[in-house]
Amino acid sequence: LPVARAGAPAARVSGFAALGVAPARVAVLAARGIVTPFAVQRAVVPDACRGLDVVVQARTGRGKTLAYGLPLVERLAVRPAVAAAVPPPRGLVLVPTRELAGQVADDLRELLATAGLEVLVIHGGVDPGEQVEALRRGPAVVVATPGRVHELVDRGDCVLATVEVVVLDEVDQLVDLGFLPIVEAILAQVPAGAQHLFLSATLDDAVDALVASRAPRAVRHLVDLDVPADDVDEHLWFVPHWHRRAVLRRLAGGSTRTILFSRTRHGAGRVAEALEADGVPNVVLHGDLAASVRAEHTAAFRDGRARVLVATDVAARGLQFDDVPLVVHAEPPNDAAAYLHRTGRTARAGERGVVVTLCMPDQEHRLSKLRAAGALAIDPVAVTPDDPRIDDVLGEASARAANC
Repeated sequence: LPVARAGAPAARVSGFAALGVAPARVAVLAARGIVTPFAVQRAVVPDACRGLDVVVQARTGRGKTLAYGLPLVERLAVRPAVAAAVPPPRGLVLVPTRELAGQVADDLRELLATAGLEVLVIHGGVDPGEQVEALRRGPAVVVATPGRVHELVDRGDCVLATVEVVVLDEVDQLVDLGFLPIVEAILAQVPAGAQHLFLSATLDDAVDALVASRAPRAVRHLVDLDVPADDVDEHLWFVPHWHRRAVLRRLAGGSTRTILFSRTRHGAGRVAEALEADGVPNVVLHGDLAASVRAEHTAAFRDGRARVLVATDVAARGLQFDDVPLVVHAEPPNDAAAYLHRTGRTARAGERGVVVTLCMPDQEHRLSKLRAAGALAIDPVAVTPDDPRIDDVLGEASARAANC
């Protein structure tokens, strides 16, 4: 706490400092314009800084990365490193996609640097030899996708015996994508006494079982789940197959940054190609692309060189794209979790956004699943390519963009 001057009341510590974040990290956040903690950060950071195991469920776009990233840095900064010629990593963050791994590492790098610590990203699609060489330099924190880090652990190139903090970000997707056996094998190499942090916007029985096996006494924080999504204007449109391409062209052809989601890689590719043919430049993001292409397309949309991103759910989990006022579901997703995460690419961090879901006649069964799960409660309307509602949505998105 600050020392009060003689005769003056003690200064009140507020913001991130009040949560236990050191001044050096507070200064880094302030330089980014981050001064007031979000609800999830206020709830999680103090418990995590105390070393408690934590399970966090919070609406997407509400600051979960810093909710675990700040305690991770604080914990490692105040504890001495292992005495070894090549110190093994002390922190491990597992994420489901390469793009999210890079983003998380970028968010943590400057914070770790204030404590003289480094971060390394490990994922597939690149030469493992380079990653092994980087591991030999002794990074304090590894941010990784499960497949590659498991491969390196199996080969003895990555040792997890001294990990003090392990984070599973978007843990429900880590489980859902079939990574569970690999994740369990990785966690088996982490000391039982390590701190465990589990985070996602949606949690399920499989996650509960994993938590029970690794951190049965974990503190649970459910944050903002019942807050009305009044920062998102949702629209549900019935569109015949023969009108879908024209409606998508009009939605993507506006002046605002837009993400269009498709359920499959093939579908995303077809939408992207159709938009290009119709004069709407875009970049596409899905799992069949080479790692270098995915990185380039992600960067192009993030820095504004591309205004339209067509993607599968690889872009729906955790990726931070600022100032995206319009999200379009080219068809209803398979489940409520996918809808929630896709929709969370807009209206992030206090901004507002517009979401449009298109539904064709043979897709109503997926719509019924979303309704049953409470993810989508609005009434559908029939829309054609010349419908004035499209202009209304584009005008609304443009107004949101102007206020970002």
